[in-house]
Amino acid sequence: MKKTLMEILDKSIFEEEEPFVNSPIDLILGSFKNNEPPISVSRFDWQILQDPERIGKKFTFKKGLGLREFLNLILDYQDYKKHHASLVVEFESIVVETHTHDFQGVTELDHEMAKFCDETFKQIRDHYSQRGESGIES
Repeated sequence: MKKTLMEILDKSIFEEEEPFVNSPIDLILGSFKNNEPPISVSRFDWQILQDPERIGKKFTFKKGLGLREFLNLILDYQDYKKHHASLVVEFESIVVETHTHDFQGVTELDHEMAKFCDETFKQIRDHYSQRGESGIES
């Protein structure tokens, strides 16, 4: 006997039974791990700087692991987007500061650059962590 979506929801919510496992609702919503929220909130941890208004963040690479890859990917991204940030390499870290020069402030282009930097850093960190080489921090 086929059940409607409301019957599945009503039964799961109002009766003390196992939540829908391998049911149509799983196919619709996907399954989540225990205690895992269905959404995640990402924190914007870039600093807001002034004169001119810009955003910046320091990425640290212990022993220099991943620093060159990170720098090259950021340089490629800048050329692709035709939007260039200030990149300062300091021993085991890279400081990225970005703003839209024509606007003399922060625009969507800068937020996209920040997101790309964060995602690239995370991928590089995960790559080295999987290889058993730790030491990359934000």
